Amino acid sequence: GDVDNVDGEHNAIHQKERISLAFDAIKSCNQLSSTELDNRAKKRQQSIDAREIMSPVINYHVGQIVQHKLNKWRGVVVGWNVEDDNRIEEANQNRLTSLTTKQYPLKSEVRKDERVLGDYLTKEKKDSKVKYTLLLDKNDATIMHTSKYVSLELQDDLIAVEDPFLRRIHSHSNLISKYFDRFDVKGYFVPNKILSYVYPSDRFSGSVEASNEDPIAFSGK
Repeated sequence: GDVDNVDGEHNAIHQKERISLAFDAIKSCNQLSSTELDNRAKKRQQSIDAREIMSPVINYHVGQIVQHKLNKWRGVVVGWNVEDDNRIEEANQNRLTSLTTKQYPLKSEVRKDERVLGDYLTKEKKDSKVKYTLLLDKNDATIMHTSKYVSLELQDDLIAVEDPFLRRIHSHSNLISKYFDRFDVKGYFVPNKILSYVYPSDRFSGSVEASNEDPIAFSGK
């Protein structure tokens, strides 16, 4: 009886937290059109699939501080995408067809098919390019005499900032506050509810436990 009571209380608290999260998001953001909500849900699924299938290739995470190899300015990641998202969908479909729908008379044939699929995915990872949307540090931008404060960069042109003293950056017009809740002392920016929803598999995203079919809870600019 005591165990059931504890479980019941835990579930009730968990449910309240989810409801609270949804109401907080509604109060803090403006409601989006159905098209924009659909796009956000699609982007969320794409990011989940990309992390699952192409994880070794996607080096950086939303909220992480990186530096441009050539120009040396620093920036925080506010988004990323694989150059051709159709490759992810195709890889997903091939995996489903190869490992789920076929009938194999021998285990050796299953292993052979898995190797073929593995080679396919390896090629996809090698050929795919990852691009990141970055908010530049305003001081770096001034020193480097660049007028841009938002930049789209290829992963090959970036490196992670390892020095913790160089990870605390400041954006032009306080853009960072529109995407992140705070700067964590461990050296990264904590994504807000919207970014955490779109990139749930990224290392620094918070736990957003709302249904994909309840986009109103995550509506916003």
